[in-house]
Amino acid sequence: MHYVCAKGHIRDKDSKHKLSEKLDAGKAADHLYQRGALNRKELDEIQRLSSDLPTKAAKKLLGILLTQNEDFYDCFLDVLMETDQLHVRQWIVLQGLFIVEHFVLHKP
Repeated sequence: MHYVCAKGHIRDKDSKHKLSEKLDAGKAADHLYQRGALNRKELDEIQRLSSDLPTKAAKKLLGILLTQNEDFYDCFLDVLMETDQLHVRQWIVLQGLFIVEHFVLHKP
């Protein structure tokens, strides 16, 4: 038996910073929570940060994104459209910012 997993990272540090400045993490986190992609603790932390430290909130959300599977990434892209952040979605896709690495875990 084996499981296919994914791990992602952002291409470079400068791109992560630019993305953090463009992203409205509070809006995105709310929609991700409604879809069951974030838990309550994650939502609360991002919402708390988003009012005073929006860039830090965005970095927190991106950190969560990078530890999740491809389905979460796809959900994140959908949420960007739902929250009127199409410009952010287009920038992510056009820049090829996220690199998703697939690996297989074998269960003995």
